[in-house]
Amino acid sequence: MDTPSLTEARENQARAKLAEGVFLDSHDFHTFNNVPVQAGLRTIQIDHVIVSRFGIFAVETKNRNGWIYGSRSDRQWTQMIAGRKYKFPNPLRRSLIHTLGLAKALGLSMNKMHPVIVFWGNCEFRTIMPLNVLNNKLTGFIKSKKKAILTDAEVAVVCAKLNRMKETTARDTGRTAKMLMRWFGKN
Repeated sequence: MDTPSLTEARENQARAKLAEGVFLDSHDFHTFNNVPVQAGLRTIQIDHVIVSRFGIFAVETKNRNGWIYGSRSDRQWTQMIAGRKYKFPNPLRRSLIHTLGLAKALGLSMNKMHPVIVFWGNCEFRTIMPLNVLNNKLTGFIKSKKKAILTDAEVAVVCAKLNRMKETTARDTGRTAKMLMRWFGKN
């Protein structure tokens, strides 16, 4: 129960794509989904990256129901549903790792970045959450940023870098699949 199923994860990401597409002007906001980022020796994946003159939004999505308890300093947060408690890792920590990796990959400082965690599903926060932890209110949070911190040229450069990152990973994944097929056959 503590980890959403693959179907729930796909539904979660589809909701985010729909919300972004409907409520954010594609001229001002450029959305990239499932963005691979090199973090040390491993590759991590950011659910959504939204690029605008108002900053880079690194969006981590969570599909949870029930009551959610947690604070910035807790190692684990708690989901309570149907009288049962389930622990899950503090999403702020993962979001910070993702955002730091993305800032480094893009050659930007953290003051250009907005880490965001969005909980989808029928959940209610039972503790006070930081402003970047949201319950189904992604578009409002993004639109609340009114001060331009990137130029149009910088936005174009960031978008080009994100496209290259996605293309490189897709190409590498294809090479790896071909290599594995040669090593282990088609079965």
